[in-house]
Amino acid sequence: MSEVQQIQEVTDIEILKKSVSPNTLKFAELYAANGNALKSCKLAGFSPISAPDYAYQLCKDERVVSLIAYYRAVYADTAAYTGAKLVRQWARQASYSPADLLNDDWSVKLLSELTAEQREHLRDAIVGFEVIEKSGSRTIKPRFARVEAQEHLGRLMRLYADDKGSGEGLTLNIHVGQQAVDNSEESNRLHIRLQDGEDQG
Repeated sequence: MSEVQQIQEVTDIEILKKSVSPNTLKFAELYAANGNALKSCKLAGFSPISAPDYAYQLCKDERVVSLIAYYRAVYADTAAYTGAKLVRQWARQASYSPADLLNDDWSVKLLSELTAEQREHLRDAIVGFEVIEKSGSRTIKPRFARVEAQEHLGRLMRLYADDKGSGEGLTLNIHVGQQAVDNSEESNRLHIRLQDGEDQG
């Protein structure tokens, strides 16, 4: 799909959202999640007495049907975890540096001081919080997944000695300058070859 088509689809969806009432939009979102029209109608704020009629009418409205399909696609994309998506998530977690949160004087930056990209990266990196209570005061310490993510990626690339003899590895072709490094399953060793076809073992 071209970038122009993607922009057009996003624009169409935004126009569609504005063409229905807030309650109707909420209904479409809820129905996409639970598949129950009557329940979604009530949760969206429609009158419980009129909910059966509203549910029937909304499910016949082409705009609502399109919005339901849109929200189902959004949920499917967020919920489905492919291998590629997991690797991307681990890579972002592994590459996060908590030092990005610090000012020059070692004080912690406010969230409002972080860029949108920094906030998104932080959200991906933090996996929980540890609450520490000491001398009547409470401190919240964030837990980062950096080490665990680096270990996952290391095992995926078979960098650990105990993983080299068993399981399946990841075949990588990493191009650096004029060289390509190939870590293949067949040879279990690294070959560096020049791009002009001359091999070196």
